[in-house]
Amino acid sequence: LKNRAEAMVHQTRKSLDEHGDKVSPEIRGNIESAISSVEEKVKGDDKDALERAISELETASMELGKVVYEAAQAEGAGAGQTPGGADAPDGDDNGSGGSDDVVDAEFEVKED
Repeated sequence: LKNRAEAMVHQTRKSLDEHGDKVSPEIRGNIESAISSVEEKVKGDDKDALERAISELETASMELGKVVYEAAQAEGAGAGQTPGGADAPDGDDNGSGGSDDVVDAEFEVKED
């Protein structure tokens, strides 16, 4: 349980360092408080208190995950609408939906 708690603290800190600027100061404070609580409980031997602290950290870090997920979705939606991208209409009726550098041409074979 202590290993799980320490791993969760490490992962949450890493995510907070990477994406903390995307959350409000209130959410960031809640996450940092939950991290401190878990670190404090890891030092003791109260299994139930540690489980509660882990649960609180999970709940607090879900807010960070939600914000990161929403940002990724918004970024992905914007990328799919770029001109000339795979989602851009290319005037082709073959249903391919994208430009894959295929050229339709007629040719004639000449014998020498």
